Amino acid sequence: MLDPSQFEEIKASGNLPSPKGPALKVMELCQRDNVSLPEITHVLQIDPAMVGRILKLANSAAFNRPRPAVALTPDVLISIGIQAVRQVVLAFSLVSGNRKGQCPGFDYEVFWSRSAATGVATQLFCAAIRVAPPADLFTVGLLSNIGRLALAALYPARYGELLAQSGGQFDPSLGDLENAAFGHNHLDVAVAMMKDWGLPRLFTDAVLFHETPELADFDAGSRSAQLASCVHLGARMANLCFLPQDECAGEFATLLPLARQLGIADDALGRLGDQMLREWADWGVLLEIPVHQTKPFSTLHA
Repeated sequence: MLDPSQFEEIKASGNLPSPKGPALKVMELCQRDNVSLPEITHVLQIDPAMVGRILKLANSAAFNRPRPAVALTPDVLISIGIQAVRQVVLAFSLVSGNRKGQCPGFDYEVFWSRSAATGVATQLFCAAIRVAPPADLFTVGLLSNIGRLALAALYPARYGELLAQSGGQFDPSLGDLENAAFGHNHLDVAVAMMKDWGLPRLFTDAVLFHETPELADFDAGSRSAQLASCVHLGARMANLCFLPQDECAGEFATLLPLARQLGIADDALGRLGDQMLREWADWGVLLEIPVHQTKPFSTLHA
């Protein structure tokens, strides 16, 4: 576990991934009760790349807009939601500022590519069952593994050794190795960072338990339980994209019961998976991160 005093010491080191520049200013503005939408828009327009990313999110299928948004206006911000804008800006700032590092064995491009895939999948699943606002859930999925990046930044040499001992940066055994080495793991760090950035407990709890939702004590059918399961399913779908092609069909079959528990039918999971691949490719272009070519999920179901 990571108690607040430990996190403050880690934060004081200055090595944690954090938003900077216009993104930090937008986050500060969004925390104010009396902030105006034109003021937020003005700060965002300092960073054209950020504007493009917000428009991309606003035009994603999860929002089902009647007409594409072509300019960043107060109406677009309202449609996404001010707090969602804050979270989106945070997430994209982290991607832009943390594309490389000093940790041996940590593949930063694969990290962000998989994180983007998790964000898209989580957003689509949550939109399908209407458990939370779509923009929020893209960010939650994207940030669900931010603790791995943080540990690689805080302890690059030691974390590189742990990666070598395990099966890689997403290996299930890595959490136990992290606990033994540091007294906390990547999920503890991710939750502490998300709380520090002002994300609500509903989202931090989902991240904390998304790898093992069966261990959470959420009430069956509650928003918390559904959200943790959506992030879990999103992460599993993202992982499938990085498997050898001959392993994909078998892994996809294991996801069908998880989707059914959320009320997502087998054929719907295939369609959502295909939509995920299309949107992931779009985000890859926008964020300048690599995207793996994989078979359509609908063919795996067939």
